[in-house]
Amino acid sequence: MSRLRKDVSETNDLLKSIGAGVNLNMSDVVEKQVREMLTRFKSEIQKMASQSVKSGQQAADGLKPAVSQIQTLLTTTQRLAADGTLTETRKGYDALGRSITEVYKNGQ
Repeated sequence: MSRLRKDVSETNDLLKSIGAGVNLNMSDVVEKQVREMLTRFKSEIQKMASQSVKSGQQAADGLKPAVSQIQTLLTTTQRLAADGTLTETRKGYDALGRSITEVYKNGQ
């Protein structure tokens, strides 16, 4: 940092010697650089937030058909359960399972 101060001091002396009437103030330069950096950072964060919103909306749009299919499956299952078809189907599978088990045992 002392090297930077020396350079600034030498630059100020040079500016005075040529009658520029300008005094180089490093705190102003640093402040300007920090402000520019923060402005770019803010802009990048806003871009990323916008991209995240778009990605979220695309994901939600992609899930809409699946939600519709799940709703249809639930509705159909509820109807089958209400009229007893689902219970009869389960009983049929249970009977088939018992038959397969008996055939397997007899085969041994």
